[in-house]
Amino acid sequence: MKKHLTFLLTLATGCMLSWASASAQWGDLTIKFVADGDAPKLPLPMITKDKEICTKGGKHTVPNEEFVVGKEGGLKDVIVFLVPEKTGKVKVHPSYEDSAKDTVAIDNKGCQFVPHVVLVRTGQTFVVTNNDPTTHNSKFSFPVNKKDENPIVPPKGEFKVKPDDLTKREVRAAPVSCSIHPWMQGWVLIQDHPYMASSDEDGNLTIKNLPVGKHSFQVWQENVGYVPSNGKLKTTKGKAEIEIKEGKNDLGVVKVKYKPAK
Repeated sequence: MKKHLTFLLTLATGCMLSWASASAQWGDLTIKFVADGDAPKLPLPMITKDKEICTKGGKHTVPNEEFVVGKEGGLKDVIVFLVPEKTGKVKVHPSYEDSAKDTVAIDNKGCQFVPHVVLVRTGQTFVVTNNDPTTHNSKFSFPVNKKDENPIVPPKGEFKVKPDDLTKREVRAAPVSCSIHPWMQGWVLIQDHPYMASSDEDGNLTIKNLPVGKHSFQVWQENVGYVPSNGKLKTTKGKAEIEIKEGKNDLGVVKVKYKPAK
């Protein structure tokens, strides 16, 4: 009788959880970022060290990733992330459970950071790896988490930042650099929820399974900084108030203008 009762309670609990998940409403946010005007001709980084490694056959292979425009005008590496309300609580869709404890890596490869933008959720392990046959250092600072590091990463080596060191969301993406090879630059964003993305090579960006309702999002790009309003995207200092409805929420094309150096 006791075993039978336990089984019924377990079954009822599972049904309630399934019902709660099914009854919650979720929506996807989609944006396409494109360059406003022709792609700028950016100067290539000056390779001053380890030229035999950082070039191939004497050919310069390290790109300038400040404002990367694809063949069809899409803008890469625009970051969009949800900014929680003052309570800090965000309802998270069950589909993100499997990735909650993942290891996320940024690699020193070809004398550049790959990928250029890394998105890390608190609870995940952040790893700096080195696939180059030369030593790198990877300097970064996460001020909210009070975590500053500048590890030397030898060839085929790695440096881990444990989940216990990253328990709070950062206000903005933090730069990562290598003083041995000073042209190297990457970005790491730490958030305490999974609702963040960076645009791909074609400028496309999707954040899946957001809770239905009105939310604040930060929109940022390395060259521009806070992305200004354009099209259906309305921002104030890069922050946009977007109402997420059940299903697809497509803001269409958002143009971003390159900001020349003064």
